[in-house]
Amino acid sequence: MIAAQELEALLTDLLAHHEQMLAHSRRHADALRRADLPALRRAIEDQQTLGRRIIDLESRRARLVAAALGPRAAQTPLSALAMRLPPGPRERVLALAERLKAVLQSVLEAQRVVARASESLMGHMQGLMQQVARKLSHAGTYDRPGRPALAISSGAVVSGLDVRS
Repeated sequence: MIAAQELEALLTDLLAHHEQMLAHSRRHADALRRADLPALRRAIEDQQTLGRRIIDLESRRARLVAAALGPRAAQTPLSALAMRLPPGPRERVLALAERLKAVLQSVLEAQRVVARASESLMGHMQGLMQQVARKLSHAGTYDRPGRPALAISSGAVVSGLDVRS
């Protein structure tokens, strides 16, 4: 038989951890916006630590489902497991499952924002590096990967080529 209290406790833990992940994801995005490297580092470390705890909770969830429904049912959602509970606990568990689903959607969206901001920042930094490389190129005619440079240097070019057969 399914232990309603154990299922409620697990959902409560999952909900609390994912709410923390949402807060860390928002801090991560804020640190990117402010270019605050120490805050960015802390947010990433906090997300990694929390991610490990969530993995442990997911393992606990899989064991609980497998114990109740069999080893092949380990990926069954908790809401399906809740349907086997008596009416009172069932409603509480289903309500927790719905809250968890909503928080998971918010975490996913916050992490998409972080990914887009990171990609944008990376593109900006690559553009800056290309500009620096063009300015430092002695001939000023080619970028590092062999593409023609956008602006040709107007300074004197001093180079030599010694070819012997």
